[in-house]
Amino acid sequence: MCGISGIYDKNNNDNNITEIVTVLKTLQHRGKDSCGISYIDKDNVVTIKNKGTVKRVFGSGIIKDNINMCIGHVRYTTSSGNDGESNEIQPLNNDILTLVHNGNIPIVSGHDTTHIFNLLSKSDDIEKSLIEINENIPASYCFIIVNKGNMYVMKDRYGIRPLSYGFKDSKIIVSSETVGLEGCINIKEVKSGELLKINDNGIKQIYQNSKSVDGICLFELIYFMNPYSIYNDILIKEYRRKLGEKLADKNKLILDEDYIVIGIPNSGIEAAKAYSEKLNIRYSQSITKKDENNEGRSFILKTNEERNKMCKKFIYNTSEMKDKKIIIVDDTIVRGNVMKNIIKNVKEIGVKEVHVRIPAPPVVDICQLGIAISSKEELIMNNQTVEEVSEILNIDTLEYLDLKELTFFPSDGYSECFGGGIKEEIINHKI
Repeated sequence: MCGISGIYDKNNNDNNITEIVTVLKTLQHRGKDSCGISYIDKDNVVTIKNKGTVKRVFGSGIIKDNINMCIGHVRYTTSSGNDGESNEIQPLNNDILTLVHNGNIPIVSGHDTTHIFNLLSKSDDIEKSLIEINENIPASYCFIIVNKGNMYVMKDRYGIRPLSYGFKDSKIIVSSETVGLEGCINIKEVKSGELLKINDNGIKQIYQNSKSVDGICLFELIYFMNPYSIYNDILIKEYRRKLGEKLADKNKLILDEDYIVIGIPNSGIEAAKAYSEKLNIRYSQSITKKDENNEGRSFILKTNEERNKMCKKFIYNTSEMKDKKIIIVDDTIVRGNVMKNIIKNVKEIGVKEVHVRIPAPPVVDICQLGIAISSKEELIMNNQTVEEVSEILNIDTLEYLDLKELTFFPSDGYSECFGGGIKEEIINHKI
């Protein structure tokens, strides 16, 4: 799971490099291991990339005039167990071709992006090669590619990862999420199985896979995507509010004035507010982050040491919670590191009861398409019942949604980590 962006400008404006860096900053929540950009300068590809966040790598800015094409990438390492070897940091490029990729292709051995890049580098007809990739590699990938004066945008036929584009003055801007398309008009989601070509003539579809489905990763909608991004014409925060309302419908507690609902920042807040409104319980933001601009997210950190450090970056409103019955709403519980720390701290404050509500199904399986869950053993719900995890967390009650209750999500959505399995061809298709 990464973030990608591209800008094609039929006028050679002098702010395109600055703009793509700005877009990458809005996508920083999608990965902070490394980042990079490529641009075309006098028909040559120039690439700048390094480990670290966008602010770290491009903090001093890049001044470059008359650039009409550039692409960018923020990386969250998924296909290897390290922090990302330098030769795997994107964009990948040679003198005439540059590429960024979001996704993970399980049927490719080794580094999947390098495999695709090498295929295209050897091609005499890049459009034909891209169509063959779309027809022969089921998932998961979103690509933005620059080659010989053209920009190509392609999504796998399952549509596992989001990718959108919009129009801004003389520019066409592509971004993993619509939150990166500020100021754009006529914003559209790239269709599953679609290949687009962008040049001075505008944007044109040159291929559409006839076997395409809307298989967006449900973990994207529940956790990863920015709440102010849009998917299928629906604001992500509205998806999360629906999850909170659905969770409220399952309430079995006998409520009184001692109850308060607390959403864990940031992606648990919208569901928590909807939950409290549906049940008419007071909402209190009694747990906040110390640093709202922090670019890290506990789930994508590599080690328990890093995750435990992140757990300490909360502020607790002691006077608001003391002697209350609190209902904590968080987006998911994956390994349990954050939740265990939060519960320990609120118990020390002196709350009467702790109830945890998760507006998502339990995370019970690995992900093979771009989220770093490589082993079931690391998951708190692995081979455990809800009651057993309640005891592990030392809480009064725990409630999840069931996968079949997510009726307002795309019916073909990818849900392997929630126990929904994965299409056989995605992992066993021969190429």
